[in-house]
Order: sequence, then structure tokens, then C-alpha cells
Amino acid sequence: MNQDMKTLGFDLIIEQLKANAVSAAASEILAETAPILNESICRNRMAETTEARKVLEISGNPPLAIMNGLEEAVTQASQGGMLQPEQLTETARFMGTVRRLKRYLQNAETGSPMIASWQTELPSMEETAESIERAIREDEI
Repeated sequence: MNQDMKTLGFDLIIEQLKANAVSAAASEILAETAPILNESICRNRMAETTEARKVLEISGNPPLAIMNGLEEAVTQASQGGMLQPEQLTETARFMGTVRRLKRYLQNAETGSPMIASWQTELPSMEETAESIERAIREDEI
């Protein structure tokens, strides 16, 4: 980060964002955040932020959960590895969080169509989550 950004306090803003991240991966992405220099993109993002603020005021905080260690489980599974029961439990919790977040975004439809449209980007994992929940109880098979 250059001296101009530090003078403007951008480094402090990044640290505040990282402190509120719900995962290590999110924190890493936030650490790479840079100012947007394209005016039209900046205006679109500001409009998006304004809508998101309205959603927060009307609906409260979104249902997010801290998801540490999930990336390792996803990598292991994608390579054909077998997950431990506690990894499956964490995966099912994550899927439940995605389900609740989709509902939260769907409920924002009337007041904020731009924000509500984000739910279309979230995958539906109902069957997989239900299969895991049926097979795993209290981190045991």
C-alpha cells in the first residue's frame, strides 16, 4: 500500500473490515482490497452499498456464521478424500447458513431488488445438507 493510501487511512479501513470477516479466507480477500478508480463502477458500488444499508436497517444483520476450517474440508473432498464427521458437521452448518442467507436475501426483494438478486448466485445444497444431517449426529456417524 502506498503512502497516499496510508495518509487517507485506507489501511485502517482494511484492518476494520478484516476484523469483521467471518473466515480467514474472507480476511485474505479483504486484505487485497484496493480503491476503485473507475467512476461508473464506483457509483454502482455506492448505490449497491446504499441498498445494502437499507436492507440492514429493515431486516437486521444477515445470518452469517464463522466458518473456519471449511476451505480445508472442501479441498479434501474435491480431491476425493474422505471427510471426518466433524468436517461433515461443519459443512452441513455452512449449507444451513447458505440456506438462511438465501431466505434473508429473498425477503429483501421488495425493498432492494439489486441486493435480493444476489441470492441467485448462491447454490442450492438442500439434498446434500439433508443427507449429511441424517448421517451425522453430534459429530458422530
